[in-house]
Amino acid sequence: MTSPKINKQNQVQQSVQEKIQIAKYNKLKELDLSGNTLTTLPESITKLTNLTTLDLSDNKLIELPESISQLTNLTTLDLSDNKLIELPESISKLTNLTTLYLRYNKLTILPESISKLTNLTTLYLRYNKLTILPESISKLTNLTTLYLRYNKLTILPESISKLTNLTTLYLRYNPLENPPIEIAVQGIEAIIKYLQQIEEEGTDYLYEAKLLIIGEGGAGKTTLAKKIQNSKYKLKEEDSTKGIEVYQCKFKITNQHNFQMNIWDFGGQ
Repeated sequence: MTSPKINKQNQVQQSVQEKIQIAKYNKLKELDLSGNTLTTLPESITKLTNLTTLDLSDNKLIELPESISQLTNLTTLDLSDNKLIELPESISKLTNLTTLYLRYNKLTILPESISKLTNLTTLYLRYNKLTILPESISKLTNLTTLYLRYNKLTILPESISKLTNLTTLYLRYNPLENPPIEIAVQGIEAIIKYLQQIEEEGTDYLYEAKLLIIGEGGAGKTTLAKKIQNSKYKLKEEDSTKGIEVYQCKFKITNQHNFQMNIWDFGGQ
């Protein structure tokens, strides 16, 4: 006689439910649910309003319920090693949080509302897919440590320079362009100084481009270059270019800035 199949996920959910029911009567302050196969959180977890520490790491959570906002006494929330793609806006109501672990997830963006977690001192975000940080991150004024390694950040918001209590900022293994990597590797003080300087001076743009014209000799490269330079240029037989000739073409663009295009005419030799 074969034994009935046991659904492991249901078994875990049941075990969690039992733990929560027991905890509810014991006014539990710390709850460790790490290392299970949870894909969702039972709504009953929101009854544990005395919780200060909740460990949900190493599960398979895809999303958090909006109702998690009811756990307003939480100071530490560990969501590491899950499959979270986004955070609910309601996370902003966990205003007593001081430490938030989000490493090893699939986050591409943080909600603007995260700026309301003004008691945060430590934020772990390494090994995600973040491409940008919200400008409002500047409101996390108590933040001292920010882990951002192994993301996809190309730029840091200038407002990050306002995090005056930030003493540790990990940025390695991001394709950073601003601040330049040579600034980023110098540490938090150099980064903040650079961003403050950019904010004070503003950003200057170079309205200039290069156009290369190459091809066989006698194909009409010089004629093309002169026609681009001057739309009224009359076509005629041109001498073969020796080496390289550079022509400048200047014109105004939509924001009324003068734009200069340098046309490089390569000889066909």
